Amino acid sequence: MIRDSLKDFIKELPSPLNKEKFFLLKKGIWDDDKIEVFINQKRDFTFLFPQPEIDYNKYTPRKKKIGLVSYKNTIMKEENERRYLKISNYINNCKDLLEIGSGEGKFLKLINSKKKLNLSSLEKDKLSNNNYKKLKWLNTYNDFSQIKKKFDVICFFHVFEHILKPQDFLIKVKKLMSPNAKIIFEVPSLFDPIMNLYQVKEYNDFFFQSQHPYTYSSNSLKRILKQNFVVENTIYFQRYGIDNHLSWLIKKKPGGDKKLNSLYKDANKNYIKDLEKSQNTDSIIMVLSNSM
Repeated sequence: MIRDSLKDFIKELPSPLNKEKFFLLKKGIWDDDKIEVFINQKRDFTFLFPQPEIDYNKYTPRKKKIGLVSYKNTIMKEENERRYLKISNYINNCKDLLEIGSGEGKFLKLINSKKKLNLSSLEKDKLSNNNYKKLKWLNTYNDFSQIKKKFDVICFFHVFEHILKPQDFLIKVKKLMSPNAKIIFEVPSLFDPIMNLYQVKEYNDFFFQSQHPYTYSSNSLKRILKQNFVVENTIYFQRYGIDNHLSWLIKKKPGGDKKLNSLYKDANKNYIKDLEKSQNTDSIIMVLSNSM
């Protein structure tokens, strides 16, 4: 019965992934030893089975569960600045921008400090929405059904990998696009260098988690997206630096290393640049426009 339900599940995957063949990659994930990881023959897409059920109204990010909030906050400002530089060309002529899953609103605040746009947030988290009330320049929504306007740019960063029904989600997003709009989104990459280049076993055990039912690569994303969108650009984006990677290689755990970060501060820029050039990055940014 389990294998029959697995076959049924594969049939419901986004097309054309539902026509591909899959095999077992891993038994057990970081937070549930009963969930298995399956990978396709192209080795560019994975899914969890059985699919986890998560109530995102009561969602606790992993960084809180493992006590890395301070570490993440330390690197977030620099990460957002680099992310902004990667996509700023697509925002230059924008008037109305929506971020889906905006969390604490740090990226929206960064945009607001640089450009005067009509900025909106779609966020389910009640605490974040309460904090947004202080931001008079921000329009806030907590459900797609509340939105009655169109946007020039719609972005979501590290949201899509949480979505159990990606095609349904993309249909909802597409309805919010103005005729010449862009969608800009970022996901974790299956070709993460710690797993793909360095092959750290402990990181493989850490990488797959119930909050990410799917893990994509640029190629598997393109196969899904090209049916309804034009993929204008693929941007390889490395979030974590050399101190984080050395920490995994040496200590076999997350959280980086302050001493190594200070020691390799100048080298880190070139390290990240080289990873992005080689397309071995922990994240991918996709830029989409409406198909004709």
